[in-house]
Amino acid sequence: IQTQTKQDGLHGLTEIPLDVFFHALEKEHGVYELEACLNIAVLDDGTPRKKADNIVQDHPEHELSGEMVKRIEKRWKDCDQPVFLSALISNPYEKLSCFGPCAGLNQFKVANIIVWLYRGMNLRADNEDSAEERKAKEKEITYAVYLYLSTTGPFADFEFERQNFESTMGKDPIAVWNALAASSEVKELSFSAVKIFKIVSNSAGCERVFSDTKYQQSFRRNRPGLEKLQKLHKVGSDIRTENQYAGLAKICDKRKIHKEQDVVKLLS
Repeated sequence: IQTQTKQDGLHGLTEIPLDVFFHALEKEHGVYELEACLNIAVLDDGTPRKKADNIVQDHPEHELSGEMVKRIEKRWKDCDQPVFLSALISNPYEKLSCFGPCAGLNQFKVANIIVWLYRGMNLRADNEDSAEERKAKEKEITYAVYLYLSTTGPFADFEFERQNFESTMGKDPIAVWNALAASSEVKELSFSAVKIFKIVSNSAGCERVFSDTKYQQSFRRNRPGLEKLQKLHKVGSDIRTENQYAGLAKICDKRKIHKEQDVVKLLS
């Protein structure tokens, strides 16, 4: 699962086992990959494949398969869809390859999604751009998206030099966008794409802060204030980081989401 999901993505699988579904459902970053899988009917080479939703629905336990579909749809509905879609489409090695004809995506819809997300990210107090400047940048973003999806302009140069680039930098989308930022045509889109890729797509960090706060603020120590709590969290984080680099931190084993007998039953 780790090699297939992280390197090739779920869309690259010729078959999608149910255990991949179960593990992906437990991970926030796997939701958009699952949604993309549901619409793919053929592989890159044109080979027909069994769609992911059919694999779920054809499971011998119909009640279980129905609940799985409901859970997938619920998780996807609860997600911040523009962020996940923009992250997937903004990957130069993916673009729209993960979506089939039933997805209904085209360059205009993609541009609207990315511009909407860009507008939201720039609605902050320290943004001193005027309304005219913001509108001009949104127009620049839209034009850059059209160039990106049609592989023209600077993106045509990247495709031509793609093999040499990968041999040096690997398949790192952030490295690609940082290189493309040198072009004035796509500079703003490059900065936006890098911001999207750096968004942490799970709440693990927040949950760790909440857990740590239980020790920093207790019944006996209940008046430290926000400023002191922030300093305590930073000091504790620095100590844990130093211990990890020094090899003093305990490495936790991988969590088993399902019991072995349950997995065997579900996959039988």
